[in-house]
Amino acid sequence: MPAILLLTPQIDDPFASRGEGTWRFVSIAGRDVRGGNYNVVVRGPAALAGSDGCNHWSRDPKNPGKRTLVYCSPTPERAAYRCLAMAPDLERRIASMEADGRVEFADGTVMVRTARPKLELF
Repeated sequence: MPAILLLTPQIDDPFASRGEGTWRFVSIAGRDVRGGNYNVVVRGPAALAGSDGCNHWSRDPKNPGKRTLVYCSPTPERAAYRCLAMAPDLERRIASMEADGRVEFADGTVMVRTARPKLELF
């Protein structure tokens, strides 16, 4: 019997707020971090998952995703990332400053959107 592949088409979720999506950090506190893997996935008012350039984390109990916990040398970039990524109002802060998928914070942190939330169609 041949295998059947069922694809679920996805489009950008029209109900998602402006700050929701997957964001990649370009710089943190004025330091270039494009060579690292700093990102955050924002759903609702706060971040649900991300990477601090060393470890991957997730707060989503329904979809824990990839989590790692290894020792990472402390850096100013990781400390600044944690402060911003764990902010309870991250989505609101992003949405209030977003312009063309790029957000720049006063401390020199810059994030760019790499993906919008998807709405699954059945």
